Amino acid sequence: MITEVVDFRSKDYYQAVAVRDKVLRQPLNLQFDPVQLATEVSDLHIVTKIGRQVVGTMIMSASNGKAKMRQVAVLSEIQSVGVGKNMVNFFEQLSKSLELDAVVLHARETAVSFYENLGYTKEGNVFEEVGIPHWKMTKPL
Repeated sequence: MITEVVDFRSKDYYQAVAVRDKVLRQPLNLQFDPVQLATEVSDLHIVTKIGRQVVGTMIMSASNGKAKMRQVAVLSEIQSVGVGKNMVNFFEQLSKSLELDAVVLHARETAVSFYENLGYTKEGNVFEEVGIPHWKMTKPL
């Protein structure tokens, strides 16, 4: 299992988009818009691969000293074997190397316990995003 940053619009990036689509979008009957994907040019794209296959992905954007974790997705057939935890650890180490002081994210309600087990805490109240409940979560680095 290898976790790394990949180039925007690379072969691995498009595999990551396919994973995000399958895990995050299709269950909600949503689709990616090419205009929306084009805005990801300034983000860092992190993937976990087994062999040449992307099995997990996440996006990092940064502002005001904080790293924002977005679009975290792991193929369902690979979940519960440590891919997500490995990606979050990679994300945190990368954030520290970029001298960022905290990670923020919007967790689907179903993923809150995963992030709490990794030291993240909920802030504020539950809110709706893409039609489902989410929580803002943070972790200082």
